[in-house]
Amino acid sequence: MQSKRKIIFAGLDNSGKTSIILSLQKNFSYFNTKPTLGLSRSVYSTLDCLGFEIVLWDLGAQRKFRKNYFKNRYQVFTSTSSVFYVIDIQDSKRYDESIEYFSKIVETYKELGEKTDFFICFHKVDPEISNRNEIQEKIDFLMNILLSIVSESNISFFKTTIYDLSSLFLAFSKGIMHFSPISLLINEQLEEFAKLSNSSAVLLLSEDLLVIGNYSMSVYYIELCELVGLRFLNVMDTSKSNPVRLDKITVDIDYDTELSGLITINKPEKQDRKAKIVMTSFKTSNNFHFYIITFIKNILTSKSHEKLLPILKNHLQDMMYLVTKEIS
Repeated sequence: MQSKRKIIFAGLDNSGKTSIILSLQKNFSYFNTKPTLGLSRSVYSTLDCLGFEIVLWDLGAQRKFRKNYFKNRYQVFTSTSSVFYVIDIQDSKRYDESIEYFSKIVETYKELGEKTDFFICFHKVDPEISNRNEIQEKIDFLMNILLSIVSESNISFFKTTIYDLSSLFLAFSKGIMHFSPISLLINEQLEEFAKLSNSSAVLLLSEDLLVIGNYSMSVYYIELCELVGLRFLNVMDTSKSNPVRLDKITVDIDYDTELSGLITINKPEKQDRKAKIVMTSFKTSNNFHFYIITFIKNILTSKSHEKLLPILKNHLQDMMYLVTKEIS
């Protein structure tokens, strides 16, 4: 029998919680989303390929419902694997209210003696405003306050928007893989491959576009893999009924032009002007599909990469079959 993991989505009303969940479930009716009334539970069945079942708790955030959550705190907040807290970055008038609600959630976990990891989504960072200085200033302001509130738990921050589904997939992936028993083993395999093949980054995605594992020499390189890979596969409209088949699709990259402004963090010193991203896929014998995306900053090392990639695919194929065989 599959084990279950409980994930809570919390935040003020109209922050975008339900829209995020619907987007993750590939239900694109989020433009007509109605406010969640009370507590909504749903099973995120697309995580079957990881060997456990996710139960999402969407906490409706009108004030009268918030009081009930804290009144019934044991039922609502115990046995939680992750908490996603969503803040509407565009609604600065409600920052104080949102911070107060988050503080109360953190305090409740402390009172219950429960430990969980927090994943903060600065939501509605839509493409047309994502590069504005005032948006980053608001994010920095909120990060400093939230970090001061959380002292005994891990906390991570993400910029998200429903207009870039890859931003949602990345945040959700990080929120679930931290408690996956297979994650460490996968990351070890990816690290070994990267070092032997001189690859700067390597990423494993499920057919649901969730990041199962990754290794990188730098945050910049893995962000590049995530950006290119997730957007490419999302455009190709990946789904379980018709997953995209990749066989060593190569994207050549020029540091001086195509990477300019693409990544938000500082780039490491470049050694070569040319690089490439290689995308490929494999299928387990019980019909689960996965994608491997690698970044090579020096194309002169690609020969060893090409020789070692089939070996990596075979190893991961065996590992993922063991994870999925009980649920196929």
